[in-house]
This record gives sequence, structure tokens and C-alpha cells, in this order.
Amino acid sequence: MRSGTKNGNLPPADLRAELRAGTVGTPGETMEVVTADGTEHVFEFVAVDQGAGVVRGKDRRGQPVAVPIDDIVVVREDREDKVSSTLLAVGVILAVVFAVRAAQITDAIRDAVSPPY
Repeated sequence: MRSGTKNGNLPPADLRAELRAGTVGTPGETMEVVTADGTEHVFEFVAVDQGAGVVRGKDRRGQPVAVPIDDIVVVREDREDKVSSTLLAVGVILAVVFAVRAAQITDAIRDAVSPPY
């Protein structure tokens, strides 16, 4: 998870400005929001509601969550975790494909240079 935004830790006022600008949060990702009173809210991010001045989401039970932007001091998102997991999965798949292909090539070379009996 990350604190603040992709720019690193931000002062709360700058973080709130980025929230209002829509540069923080991707729908469907897990977001942890800490408010000025120290309360932590963990939910699936849905959107920033400019009119109401809140960050909207759904908790683990699917219930709506609305956290006032003016109360937010820290935002943590799991974007890096998703990217890392995806890259790892792609890497494993490619390694398996290359290993299978290398075995096929080795067998073909062995068959080509081995004298028939």
C-alpha cells in the first residue's frame, strides 16, 4: 500500500486537493483512509463525490461508506500490490513457456544428431 498518492506522502491539504481533482483512487481497489481523529476506514473505492465532498466506497459487507474529504489526512491504496502480483504471474507463465519450449528444442536436436538404431 502507499501513503498519499503516487507522488509519495503529501501534507493533508495537498492530499485533499488531489482527492478533489480525482487523481487518487481507482474504482474497485482497496483503499485505507485515515481521518484527523485517527479513525481508519478500509473499503473498496467507488468514487469521489464532489457535490457532497466525500470519498465513497463499499465496506467488506458491501455497505456504503462515505468519508468527508476535509477529514482525510492519509490515503493508502493497494495499487502496487496488484501490479506486483500481475507482474509475478506473467513472469511465472513466461518462465514455464520458455522451459517447455527449451525442452522441445533439446529433444529435436537430440533426435537430429542421434544415429538411428
